[in-house]
Amino acid sequence: MKSSLFAVAFFFSFFFLFKLLDVNHPIIPVVLLFSAFLGYIVSESISLKQLFKVRKHEFSAQRIKYKFFSASVILLVIPIYSYLGTMVGFTWLQSFWNDLWLFSFLLILVPLYIVFSDVRQNDPYDEYFYVGRFLATGITAGKWVNHFYRALLVKAFFLPLMYGFYIIAVNDLLGWRLDDVMSSKIFQYLFVLGLTIDVLIGTLGYVLSLKLFNTDIKSVDSTLSGWLVCLLCYPPFNQHVTNVLHQQDNLYWTDIFSPESPIYWVWGIFVVLSWGIYWWATLSMGVRFSNLTYRGVISSGPYRWMKHPAYFSKNVYWWLITIPFVTVGGWFSIYVNVMALIMWNLIYYARAKTEERHLRKYVEYREYCSFVDRNGLLAVIGNALSRLKGKYIRKKGVLNRIYQE
Repeated sequence: MKSSLFAVAFFFSFFFLFKLLDVNHPIIPVVLLFSAFLGYIVSESISLKQLFKVRKHEFSAQRIKYKFFSASVILLVIPIYSYLGTMVGFTWLQSFWNDLWLFSFLLILVPLYIVFSDVRQNDPYDEYFYVGRFLATGITAGKWVNHFYRALLVKAFFLPLMYGFYIIAVNDLLGWRLDDVMSSKIFQYLFVLGLTIDVLIGTLGYVLSLKLFNTDIKSVDSTLSGWLVCLLCYPPFNQHVTNVLHQQDNLYWTDIFSPESPIYWVWGIFVVLSWGIYWWATLSMGVRFSNLTYRGVISSGPYRWMKHPAYFSKNVYWWLITIPFVTVGGWFSIYVNVMALIMWNLIYYARAKTEERHLRKYVEYREYCSFVDRNGLLAVIGNALSRLKGKYIRKKGVLNRIYQE
């Protein structure tokens, strides 16, 4: 979590500087992203300093060459996907394609990283080596090739998507004024603020998948059901689901409660708390944020108390902002609104279960699940209820004896 906090701190340092100087330029979101990247590097400066002193293997030009081949595939596929996506109308990819030239620094950093990390990895013969060798010589390496291309699919789909979300969120956040924040719109502002942090960490997570810092993708879900329930939650697939599971009205809690009413502010606090848990979960994951992958167990923050705090809080948030049982229509509209949300809840439940099925292949995740089952929030509540029940039974037994006497 330390690295994500450093990244967020650097991001907002530059953000408030631009606001203070009243700087307005389309490149600002990209500069802010780079500032967050700088914050991450600063947070890892001690590790980097130690890594400069460590060489675990001799330099191998052939090994480097093969890894260059693999990296070239990534640097080609992601731009091609974003271009084709914009051509067929995937508007959320437009920002990534428009700003692609700004990422040309990767053409320098990626080769430098490969050369630097190759001799410092515990095992330099990784998937990048085997896939590069396969591309250069045709020598097969089954499991490595499959892992590489599944990870590539994840990055190609989610990196441009997260970046597009990030640009939208930052531009929205930059448009807010102090007068707006210091009003009843503060809850909407806090939502945009948290969303910006969420997609910022998400973008960094897909970029900073580095074996050297143990944030690399160790495994990708290979099941159709796992991919299906995950992709249903993102464009363009979630748009089709929403067309089916749509609300009967466009009412939100801000339309139902008046700012003059105390319940508006009480409800708003619960809304912020629900989404706040989601942001907390994202910060706890840090640059290990990723879908459909295993990049190490996260057991801090809200993950100390439950296995899927992000999904839980997001679904609670949806119920709080839509209040589906309040509608301009009749009972049928209430029924449709409630059932639509329940179906979304079930999709996220299936997503949680498919993730667990994938991650349970790792003993450390199974140990984490056992710990949460014994010490998590549900266990704490269950133990408290058991104690209350025991006290009630004992009290009832004493009263019965007194009555019988």
